[in-house]
Amino acid sequence: MTTNDEVKFYKLLARVADIFRHKLDESTMEIYFAVLKKYDLAQIRQACLAHIGNAENGHFMPKPADIIRIIDGKPGDKAEIQANEALRKFEDAMQKHGFNSVVFDDSIIHKVVQQLGGIRAYGMLSNASLPFYRKDFLSLYKSYLEMPPADYPKMLIGCNPSAPPRIVGNEAKALEVLHQKSSAMGKVKELVKLKVVGNEHS
Repeated sequence: MTTNDEVKFYKLLARVADIFRHKLDESTMEIYFAVLKKYDLAQIRQACLAHIGNAENGHFMPKPADIIRIIDGKPGDKAEIQANEALRKFEDAMQKHGFNSVVFDDSIIHKVVQQLGGIRAYGMLSNASLPFYRKDFLSLYKSYLEMPPADYPKMLIGCNPSAPPRIVGNEAKALEVLHQKSSAMGKVKELVKLKVVGNEHS
C-alpha cells in the first residue's frame, strides 16, 4: 500500500471491527497500517473476508499476524481467499443485476454455478438452503483451482435469456471467458498437449 491507500485501509479496518463490535483507536490503526503496508489493499481486503468466513477462527477481530498468515500462508489458505472472493463477486452480481444473464471475468465461477443448477436455481434458494449452497460453491471452486475445468459455459443464462448479458469484473478478461479463451481453458489444453507429447515419446 501507499499513503494514498491509508484512508481506504482505515475505512476497511473500521468496517471489519464493526462486525466484531471491536473498537480501534487511531494509534492502533496506525500500527495495523505500518505492519501491513507491504501488501496491496486488495490482498488485505480478501484476507479479511477469508478470516470472517472462517468457521474456526472467524469469531474474533483479526490481528495483523492473522492477515499476514492468510496472505502468505499455505496454498489452501490462498485458495480459501480466492473462493470466498469469487462467491462474493457472484452474489454481489446477482443483487446488482437481478438474476439477468452475466459474463464474469472468471470462468471457474461459470462452471461452479452451472454445476449448482445455474442462476435460476440460485434465485429459488430459501434462506435455509443458502448456507449449503455457499458451502458447495466454495468446495467446487477450490477443486477447480487445483484442476481447471475442461469446459465451461461462455455465459450464465438468467431469467430473461433474450436480454444481453451483463459484464462483471474486468471487461477484457470477461470477453475472453465469453469467447472461451480464458486462462483456465488454456491450462487444460496445455496439460492435454503435454500428455499427448509424452505418449508420443513413450
